[in-house]
Amino acid sequence: MAGSEKAFPAFRFMSPEAVRHQFETSDRACDCCGMVTSWRYTGVIYGDATDEHTVCPWCIADGSVAAKWSAAFNTVDYRSACDENAKKEAEERTPGFPSWQELWIPVCCGMPAVFLGDAGWDDLSGRWAEACDTIFDDGAPGTNPDERRAFLRSLTPGGSPTAYVFRCMTCTRLIGRWDCL
Repeated sequence: MAGSEKAFPAFRFMSPEAVRHQFETSDRACDCCGMVTSWRYTGVIYGDATDEHTVCPWCIADGSVAAKWSAAFNTVDYRSACDENAKKEAEERTPGFPSWQELWIPVCCGMPAVFLGDAGWDDLSGRWAEACDTIFDDGAPGTNPDERRAFLRSLTPGGSPTAYVFRCMTCTRLIGRWDCL
C-alpha cells in the first residue's frame, strides 16, 4: 500500500507541526520495508543505519528502523526518572529533531516531554513565553539578566543559536532548551 493511502502515523512525543518538518516527499523505496510510501525521513539516525538511508515514517513509528539497525532518533535526559516504555518510544519510535549537538529530550512528571518545535525570540516572547523560565536550566551564555535577555533576542528558528520548546504531557508546562554550533 502506498504511503498516500495510509494515514500518516502520529508520534506521541512530537507535535504534528514539528513532524511535518522531519519528512520530505520521495519516490524512493524505504530501505527498511522496501515500500515506496511517498515520504522520507530527513533527520539523524543514531546507530548502525546511516543518515543516507531512506526510511518511511511508518517504519519509524512501529520500531522497525530501531530493530533493523539498532537505531535511535533521540536521547531522553538520563538524569531524570522516566517511564522506561515511554523513554524507549521517544528514543526509538519518534523522529529526531534537528539540533546542532545531540540535545536531550527533557523529562517532566516522569515522562519525556513532547517536542513542539524550534523557536526564536518571536516565539519565546509570544506563544511559547513560558519556556523562557527553563531555557537556561542546562547552562547559560552570560551570567547577568541583561546578557541573558540579549541572548534570548538573538535566537532564530533553525539558526545558531536557536531554542527548542517541549511540553510536558502531564502538567502541560513548557520547557525550553537552547543550542548553537
